[in-house]
Amino acid sequence: MKQLSVLILSLILTSSLFGLDSRNRFSVYSDLSKDNQALGGLWAMEISQGWDWQALSIQGEYSLYSRYQSTWEDKHQADMSAESYRAWISLGIPQTEFRIGLQRLNFGSAQILRPLQWFDTLDPLDSHQYTSGVQAALFRHHWLNNANLWIWGILGDESAKGNELVGGVEDRLEYGGRLQYPIGIGELGLSYHQRELAMGREHRGGIDLRMDYAIGIWFETSVSQNIDQAILPEYYLSASMGADYNFGIGNGLAIMAEQMQIASGTDAGDMNMETGISAVMLSYPINLLDSIKAVGSYDYKSSESSLGAVWERMYDYISLELSAKTSSSNGSSLHGMISAHF
Repeated sequence: MKQLSVLILSLILTSSLFGLDSRNRFSVYSDLSKDNQALGGLWAMEISQGWDWQALSIQGEYSLYSRYQSTWEDKHQADMSAESYRAWISLGIPQTEFRIGLQRLNFGSAQILRPLQWFDTLDPLDSHQYTSGVQAALFRHHWLNNANLWIWGILGDESAKGNELVGGVEDRLEYGGRLQYPIGIGELGLSYHQRELAMGREHRGGIDLRMDYAIGIWFETSVSQNIDQAILPEYYLSASMGADYNFGIGNGLAIMAEQMQIASGTDAGDMNMETGISAVMLSYPINLLDSIKAVGSYDYKSSESSLGAVWERMYDYISLELSAKTSSSNGSSLHGMISAHF
């Protein structure tokens, strides 16, 4: 798939005479915690190109994410890395798209406690919504009644994706799909994924439902069956319920709460409850330039609590960000960043 990334980049660059779109973000940041201090910079570059011929649309994107970081713990260390962040090309006709390459793949209604976080590592406090992509081929079709169908094939990775407990088999094909359909009370989604493990096979199924009334309400669940895998429980279930509401306080205070339960066992009909987790997120726009967001969570089994907050000021080409996190197990940290966008 590295060769595919190079091919996609080459196609986009050779077509630059027809209107290349380029975006860059340069950031300098500092990270202070009890046991670690870091100072670094990053460059996120994205180039894209699009062609339209009658009803056919061809789109391509290549993104590079490079970072330099110096840390002071026991001794000074410096690290520099650069990697392809996105590299995909797509063919589309009205309501239908086929996309192949390194891409972002995420779905579901939950925002913090996400059973359907199968392929991404999105952080609700990250204003840039950074997450590693997956090497995949994705077919997606949308109907006029807002129903949609996804079918995907993904190259396996030894590193765990999303909320996977263990990684898969390198370069082994994983496949699945998702159907989302509007019903009388809201939007219902059914998802499935299958992958090979080093010592067996995993089947995953998911159901999610979002309903929007006076308040937004959602339910999201994921269950996996692990066959011949000694490391993992045979059945693993996570289910989350949530709600959100915007209060007419000041410029508008948004509150979102979620509750997750996790269970596992050797029998699908008799699983043991492992833990429950509660989370709350508050968002408030102070003015046209400033906004704040805070997320708190509590794990009832380990009695671990965590709290994070971020303040952001946005100009046309410059953004300032200050975030702080604390947890009962990992201590506290303070993170500051200034970014230039063009």
